[in-house]
Amino acid sequence: AIEKYWREGVKASRLSLPEALEKVRPAVKQVSRLDAAAILADVHLHEHDYEERGISEFQKILNEDPENAAAHRGLGYAYYNRHDFDVAMPHLDKAAQINPKDWQVHYYEAVLLGQKNSVSALEEMELAKMEKEARQVVELNPGFAAGYGLLGFALMSQHKRAEATFAYEKALSLNPANEIDTLNLAELYSLQNRPDKAKPLFMALQNSSNQTIATAARSHLELMK
Repeated sequence: AIEKYWREGVKASRLSLPEALEKVRPAVKQVSRLDAAAILADVHLHEHDYEERGISEFQKILNEDPENAAAHRGLGYAYYNRHDFDVAMPHLDKAAQINPKDWQVHYYEAVLLGQKNSVSALEEMELAKMEKEARQVVELNPGFAAGYGLLGFALMSQHKRAEATFAYEKALSLNPANEIDTLNLAELYSLQNRPDKAKPLFMALQNSSNQTIATAARSHLELMK
């Protein structure tokens, strides 16, 4: 079937669209040289063969303008992708300081804190910062399910079970297919002696294609017997 599809090549299709009801007038503004350079560097950063070039271009921008939020954000993202906490976090902190309304910067910071080490190795201040950043994410982008999942994780790690439960419920209302969030919510229900809520979730996860999740769910179901 794949070979047949490949040999047939691309087929042109025509689709009639209704006339636009609104007359859209795009806003136009002058872009500075460094802003244009930052946009190009970001493009390079997301191309596998040009990643190093993008990093180099962001560094050149910061040499000219140490307060350039886009360059700090770009470098923070680059090293976030490499799970390099010590290099990424200062850039993300600076980007958030310059542009506190950038929800993605707060998201990268919260994820990095969660990935830094095991939860047991995170200090109280780091967990509090993770919670703070996750709260910023959901405040700035309330439709982003992963933000609520991160918030739930930060709260759960601090034993704030009721708040964590609400965060995970919100995450799953936005993205019901997330099995990690489902497992964490089921475990929270168990910890709060709410088996009527926990059991259906564990039953749904026991046949997951993710063996770690499936094993955890089956173990909980055995304990509930």
